[in-house]
Amino acid sequence: MLSVGAAGLAPPGHNTLFNGISLVGYLVSAFLASSVANYFGTRLRFWIMLSHAIQVILLLVGLILLVTKVIVPRHVVLLVMLASASGVQVAQARTSKVPEVPTAMLSTPIVDLIVDPNLFKLSIFDPSVQPRNRRAAHIFSMVIGSFVGAFMHKASGTVSVMALSIGIKVIVTGGFWMIRSPKEKEARKQRQMSEVGMYIGRR
Repeated sequence: MLSVGAAGLAPPGHNTLFNGISLVGYLVSAFLASSVANYFGTRLRFWIMLSHAIQVILLLVGLILLVTKVIVPRHVVLLVMLASASGVQVAQARTSKVPEVPTAMLSTPIVDLIVDPNLFKLSIFDPSVQPRNRRAAHIFSMVIGSFVGAFMHKASGTVSVMALSIGIKVIVTGGFWMIRSPKEKEARKQRQMSEVGMYIGRR
C-alpha cells in the first residue's frame, strides 16, 4: 500500500501515512521481540508466554480505548497497537524454529503443503508427516479465522473481533504453561521410576 499511495493510486480517503506508521510499529516490535528471544532463548517457556502476554496487553488496551470511545476503529493509535502486536507474534513464531507456521501469511504455507512429498501419506503420527500436519492445521485455522472474523465484524463491529482475538490468545498462553517439554516429560518419568523403585525397595 505504501507504493500504491506513493504512486497516487490509493482510493479516496486512504491515508498512506498510516500505512507507514503501522509498518514502523510492526518492524520495531518485531526487532525488539526477536532481540529479546535471541538473548534469553527462542523456545524458553517464559519468553513464549511473555510474548503472548504482551500481545494480549496491546490488544486489550486498544479494545478498552475503543469501548470507551477514546478512539475510533481506524485511528492511527489502534493501527500501531495492532501492528506492534502482530510484529511480536510473527517474531515469536519465526524465532521458535517452527517454519511451517509463519502466522503472517497464507500463500507460502499452502504452496509448501502442496509440494510436500508426504501430502497424501496415510498417517498422522509418523514423525515424517508432522510438518504437513502443522501446515494443514495452520492453513485451516487461518481460513476459518478469517471468515469468522469477517462475519463477526459485519455483524457487530471491531470490538467483538478484538475481544475474540484476546480470548484466543489468553487460551493459547495458558496452553503454553500446561504443555510440558520433552526434558520435563523425561524428568517426570525418571522421578516416577525412582519413586516406584523406592516403594519396591521398602517392601
